[in-house]
Amino acid sequence: MVNSVLTVPLLGRRAIFRIEKISGDNSADALRIALFEPETTAIELGTPVKDDMGSLPESLGGYEEEADELAGLIETAFYHSQAHERLGISPVRAVLLSGPSGVGKSFAIDQVVQKRLRVPSFQCRISEIAAANRVAEKDGIPPEDVVAPLVRCIEKAKLTAPAVVILDGIELLDEDFKAPNFDRSSIASYISSQIQRIGSSSGVCVIASAIDLRRLPKSLQRNEEGGGFDRVIEMSVPDRRQREMILRHLLAKIPLFMDNDLEFLDDATCIGAYAYRVSQYTAGFLAKNLEVLVAQAAQHAVARHRQASRPVKGSALDELTSHLSSFSVNDLASPTKSPWSVNWKEDFQYALSIVGPAQVGFESKKPSARWEHVGGYDKLKTRVRQLATWPLQRPEAYVKLGVKPPAGLLLYGPSGCGKTLLVHALAASCPMNYISVKGSEIYSKYLGESESMVRKLFAAARRLAPCLLFMDELDAIGTRREWSDEGGTGVNERVLSTLLNEMDGVQERKGVFIIACTTRPEKIDDALLRPGRLDHHLYVPLPTVSDRRGILESLRGSQGAEILGQDVDIGRLAELTEGYSGADLSVLVRESGVQALRSSPDAKTISWVHVQAALDGAIRCEDDNIDPFAEVMAEDSEDEEEFQEPPDGAEPILRKIGWWRPAWIDREQIMGYEKFCKGREEI
Repeated sequence: MVNSVLTVPLLGRRAIFRIEKISGDNSADALRIALFEPETTAIELGTPVKDDMGSLPESLGGYEEEADELAGLIETAFYHSQAHERLGISPVRAVLLSGPSGVGKSFAIDQVVQKRLRVPSFQCRISEIAAANRVAEKDGIPPEDVVAPLVRCIEKAKLTAPAVVILDGIELLDEDFKAPNFDRSSIASYISSQIQRIGSSSGVCVIASAIDLRRLPKSLQRNEEGGGFDRVIEMSVPDRRQREMILRHLLAKIPLFMDNDLEFLDDATCIGAYAYRVSQYTAGFLAKNLEVLVAQAAQHAVARHRQASRPVKGSALDELTSHLSSFSVNDLASPTKSPWSVNWKEDFQYALSIVGPAQVGFESKKPSARWEHVGGYDKLKTRVRQLATWPLQRPEAYVKLGVKPPAGLLLYGPSGCGKTLLVHALAASCPMNYISVKGSEIYSKYLGESESMVRKLFAAARRLAPCLLFMDELDAIGTRREWSDEGGTGVNERVLSTLLNEMDGVQERKGVFIIACTTRPEKIDDALLRPGRLDHHLYVPLPTVSDRRGILESLRGSQGAEILGQDVDIGRLAELTEGYSGADLSVLVRESGVQALRSSPDAKTISWVHVQAALDGAIRCEDDNIDPFAEVMAEDSEDEEEFQEPPDGAEPILRKIGWWRPAWIDREQIMGYEKFCKGREEI
């Protein structure tokens, strides 16, 4: 039959043909069906038939090297068997593509098999293998008598060799997948044995994809008996160049608005400019995430244009009609003139705010803080930005000077001085992915789980590179080692050793910048503070008068409108709050607001009298009495029962009643921080 596939023995091998035309001796017209017999049928070879592969994209989105490696391995195994025999080695029989879910492993396999190699492929699902085993066990059929789906696929592939068998759903054998009555070890052993039985000259190759080979059963890894996967090809998270290539393909059919804010490179096309800009803001995104991002931007553009084109009354309707009628058919077909086009500022920035990179198992959502929220500490903010962002913005400068970029930063100082807020503002403003974890979250009651958590943390940061890894409460996992006669074999020492290995470059962490915070720097092990690890140390002290003025200015407009009245003198208030931390100033403004509401439920701003009341309500020494129901503004209250007189014999100068206590830092603590920062201070 025309268009059917025919297998014919040729030169000791099987040749595969597709029937294009059938003609007989006594017929002038081409036949549609005929009986084939090798003795009486002549086969005329024409020009090679080109398959219809128009539905497949031309580019692999920056993964050409991985695709070339996969195609080269299979081609060598199929067509160079004699070379393997002369060298005394076995050809590749099984290849595994490894990488995170959504990176494009299945697409790469289809592209290589169908478009490059153009060989038959047979798909075998792991779920079918498991189902066949369960049915055989239920019916009492011996395993050797069961014709499993994988065996059928391999036999079909041998009949049409060279051919490929694609294992689908191998993630079911992952160690994290747990299902009742599912023996992953026996299924993995069965797959390994079938791979081992594939002959070296059979012309059959097995391909599969998984997140990580190390998470699959040991029997699937290469072993001495020849079972398991011979080669593993890693498909990592795409870098900026690869993301740009993927985006070029995704944006090819989307009308884009010609935005003057975009950077136009050598190609000077709108698609190229958008692909370049979006790739800069999508570090850690996989191909699947980029597809969702573009779709979300397009949907937002449609909703935005529909909202703008709703019927309006009067002259506004005439104006809208006139505006729409100004577009011609040619204008609508042009990506840069279409009124339904997608733009950067409104659509893509919105999509970026709700679509993020793949889940990594840790807190990776960027905080909403901005540098305007961080008052004061101008020199400190500048230094933090330089350490974290310069290696990204000026990588050629570091290469030219032959210096390595900073590896990590330690922020230390009293509690409440804004260390975490500094990191949040940095994470929100720089084009890096963000992972946050507290030291106390690392520990687990199970043996080895804490060390595994540290390794997973750094592995996730490497996948999202460039990535800002924030480790709060570092003293919880980085405490100084205390060696005893039995040696340091406790969980603290094991976690610290794992942390040192990950930070020391034993595992590649290019593109990962670590920021750690602590209020107890003297407890940190010295090995963490040496160059190559946390090699920069910045002291975040109590705010000076100038810093407090900046903090109060940021608090004044923190809600989008000025909440402090015009009669509140910021300079005077900064002088009256000596020893207050940034957190104390925030509480002071909050308590001032409470006082304003007590005086008037409709109050919209805070006056100086309310600030003075909150200052008077602060507990300043250990002898002060704490009363959460204390009221300072007695003259403004109508309910006299709310007020309490100081106890008899109380010293008005030394003792008073208040309801909140600032986190006073004693001189001894300050001296401890200053002692630590000697020889370490950067600014």
